[in-house]
Amino acid sequence: MTATILITGFGPFPGAPFNPSEPLALELARRRHPAFAGVRRVAHVFRVTYEAVDTELPALIAREKPAALVMFGLAARTKHVRIETRARNVVTRILPDADGQIRTAANIAPGAPVALSLRAPAHRLLLAAFLHVPTVRRAQVQRPRAALTLDDLARAGEAIVRTALAAARPFGADKPPIP
Repeated sequence: MTATILITGFGPFPGAPFNPSEPLALELARRRHPAFAGVRRVAHVFRVTYEAVDTELPALIAREKPAALVMFGLAARTKHVRIETRARNVVTRILPDADGQIRTAANIAPGAPVALSLRAPAHRLLLAAFLHVPTVRRAQVQRPRAALTLDDLARAGEAIVRTALAAARPFGADKPPIP
């Protein structure tokens, strides 16, 4: 049985004309590695709008039936790859989305908890993970030693995807896809 892993990123948005999570997701879907044998990798890039993930992610999961989901997004102020262990139910009302919209509500899901913790142990990256990546330059240029490149992110992302796949194995009747 062929396993499917869904790898997502986000497109540009105001304040981030280049979002490295977009080329990262696309690169990880086409990279060659023995761990990817028999694995169908599906990349998807979300527009950075308030409705995009809410409407597209459930449809992607229903259509692709992934055994694992790894989502990458940009956190411009971080200098490293950051595994998110808590989702905050907060909407910024300062910056517009890619459609120029600014939400009036303060919460993503009104009436829901302010934050949700990752139920799976983050160190094992079980089945679904959201990771923030730092800003990188589009092209390889002379850089300070501490700055990351897109190639650095691709190597780290490949290790993360391999870990998610290993956690999701064995694929089959005893291991259902993400609901």
